[in-house]
Formats: sequence, structure tokens, C-alpha cells
Amino acid sequence: MDGSGFTAVDGPQRNVTAVLSGAGDRAMVSYRDPAVEPPLGELVAAHRPRVLLLPILRHGAGVARALGRARAAGALVFMDCQDVPVALGAVRDVLAQVDVFAPNAEEALRLTGASTVEDAARVLAEVVGTVVVKRGADGALALRGKEFCALPAPAVDVVDTTGAGDCFDAGFVHGLLGGADLRTCLALAVACGSASVTGVGSSAAPTRAQAAERVSGG
Repeated sequence: MDGSGFTAVDGPQRNVTAVLSGAGDRAMVSYRDPAVEPPLGELVAAHRPRVLLLPILRHGAGVARALGRARAAGALVFMDCQDVPVALGAVRDVLAQVDVFAPNAEEALRLTGASTVEDAARVLAEVVGTVVVKRGADGALALRGKEFCALPAPAVDVVDTTGAGDCFDAGFVHGLLGGADLRTCLALAVACGSASVTGVGSSAAPTRAQAAERVSGG
């Protein structure tokens, strides 16, 4: 494994997350020892990624500048939300530097103050080029300019929802890297997210071949 992107620390580094997952809700409680992380801008300059995938809604002037540099260097910027409690006005400058933003329904509603998920997506699409909203058992929707699509989630036996959002994101990015259209990207994302909940953690996440088979109806 190429370790050039890792940050080395002196001594043990405690990083523990307890997942509290039930039938109607899920929560995570985390503890992490303090650690100095390289600024995002330095990481972008050093590694020049083809895709910069941020699993959490990071904001601030430094983040906006780093994302702008990443895009100028040709990177596609994909950002999840991860329940960061902010309003759209506080993160507008950062989201303007994001190519794809993928909150869940609750996060989209809270960010925008909209009354429906569809309206929230439209508000976000005024800032971000592509908006993808995860709707759990109801599937997902995507909006890019005037192009809109919504897909249901297949009925599955849910074992554990931990990691489903990350698997969803991976499926969407995989479609983008392959040059797929918006609907196919969304279908891959739904396929990956839905499959992942059928096992503990992300152990049931599909391979590329399995995801493609699910999308094709095989």
C-alpha cells in the first residue's frame, strides 16, 4: 500500500467510534486524541487527486480556497454532509467550489429551510452543479441544471445501516469516473447503498461487477 498520503504520529493514536444502531435511528459517539493534520490545501497540492471526496461538510475560507485550487488542477470535488449543523449561508462559499454535494434528506432540509426535499435540492442546485439527496428506504434523487431524476431503493432485509452513505457515495463517484450519465450514477449509488445495509458495517458492499449487475437488473 502506498503510504505517501498517510500522516505519521509519534506514539499510539486513540480513535474510537461507538455505533448505536436501532430500528428507527442511528447515532455515533466518537473520541479522538488530538492530532495535527496537514492543511487541506497542502494535501491537494502534494497529491493532485483526480477526485477529492470529502466525507463531511467542511467550511471556512481556507477550505474554499483549497477546493478552488483542486478544481483548477482538474479534480472533481465531491462532498458529503455528515450531519454538520450549519445553515446554507455559512457554507455557500465552500459549496460554490463543490461539483457534487450529497446530503441526506434531513440534512438538505435543515441546510436550506425548505419544506420538501425536492425544494431543498433546487435551492442547493443554485449553488452546486450537481445535488444528490439520499432518502434512505425511499431511494435518492439527483438534480443537475434542468436534469432531474429520482430512483426508489430496492426492498432489502436491513442488518446494519453503518457505512451505507459512504457506499452510496462510492457508487456515484464510480459512475462519474466511468463517464456515466446522471441517472446511471444515481442507480449505481442506490445499488451500492442498498446492498451495504444487508451486512454488518460495509461488509456487504458490492464489487464493481455486482453493482453493474444490480443496475442492469441482472
